[in-house]
Amino acid sequence: MGRVRHVMLVVACMLLLIACSSTPPPKAASPHPRPTPTSTPAPTVTLYPAVADAYKAAAAANPPVNLALCTTTTPLTDKTCGAALNAASNVATATEQKLTALDPVNHAPAIGAADKFVNSFNQLEQPIPCYGLGSASPPPAPLVDQAQGICSEAASIAETEWNIFLSEIDILSGYQPS
Repeated sequence: MGRVRHVMLVVACMLLLIACSSTPPPKAASPHPRPTPTSTPAPTVTLYPAVADAYKAAAAANPPVNLALCTTTTPLTDKTCGAALNAASNVATATEQKLTALDPVNHAPAIGAADKFVNSFNQLEQPIPCYGLGSASPPPAPLVDQAQGICSEAASIAETEWNIFLSEIDILSGYQPS
């Protein structure tokens, strides 16, 4: 009987040695597999230098645009603010016309932004002649404060549209207008 135990002990040790020396079993799959990095190329950005050229030509043909002259406290009759807004409108209109003639599809974001600015600018001319723009009669004295608020808000909207237009010029061409 001692011999049988001894043989069984030897067999158990051998099985244990075989199990320990063999290749380990494959690891169980992780419940949350990690994504493997891919080597996709970065998207190529297409720039349109003609957009910057159109803007630069329009800006050079007009007085400098300084919409900082138009603040919430700028008087309704301030023609300096009106001149700055008018210059911006001329630049946007000329840029829009040039880009439409060149390539209305690829330049559509800048064309659309210019059009939105011009529409905002047009709101400053009628029905209240904000900042000396337009030909409407000035508001009567009791309505000047209300007109001032309306003009100030319209100028703020126009300035936002102008900044969007400048951003589109930058995005499409890589040129950052000042």
